[in-house]
Amino acid sequence: MLHCVSVCLHVRLSVSVCLSVYYSDNWYTFTAYSNVMWIHYLIDKLMKTKTSTSTDKSRQQNMLHRQLRYVHRELLDYSSTVQLITDCAFFL
Repeated sequence: MLHCVSVCLHVRLSVSVCLSVYYSDNWYTFTAYSNVMWIHYLIDKLMKTKTSTSTDKSRQQNMLHRQLRYVHRELLDYSSTVQLITDCAFFL
């Protein structure tokens, strides 16, 4: 099931559609992976945000963008946000 949701997010379907697939429309069940999907969505939005043209800021923004791309690629491999924060090199 996680692979199905991962594919869903990678083809840029909305996160609500992906969550619907993941939960099989049973929204009363909590799963830690839904938080991972939301973080993936938010990082995707951050990476698509337009930035200013200042050279100092653009260097900092380029570095942050590279770091966000790394987390974005690796994110869906984690089963929960706790695992993400404790195991992902970005947060260490």
